[in-house]
Amino acid sequence: MKKFRPNPRNIVVAATLVAAFLVMASIFVPDRTEAVEEQPPVPSEAYSAEARENMSLIGELEGDQYTVKFYATPHGPLYSVYDRNGAELADLVTAADIAERFPDLQLTDAYADVPYRTMGTDVGPHW
Repeated sequence: MKKFRPNPRNIVVAATLVAAFLVMASIFVPDRTEAVEEQPPVPSEAYSAEARENMSLIGELEGDQYTVKFYATPHGPLYSVYDRNGAELADLVTAADIAERFPDLQLTDAYADVPYRTMGTDVGPHW
């Protein structure tokens, strides 16, 4: 049976890396930031047609009963809900509004694993 003998060169390299990490960790200290109160989202009535055109559609979930479109806004995400025939049921509402109006539609439990798109190539899981 062969005995394990540590290579002195590997020990020196490992010790150097540990020492460099400790030095860098003592030099770089993250800045403290103030906690900022979150502003409530602006109600959907405040969005004009022009503002809606400038919103980014960040995703869409299609289920058996509903289709939900997700929009990015400066005040957080807003959602539009459509029935299976495409009729609009709610337009630019918050997740709290959806939970109140559609108790069977649980956005807080929703999860989507989508491909990551880079340079025109899909990377990641495919459905």
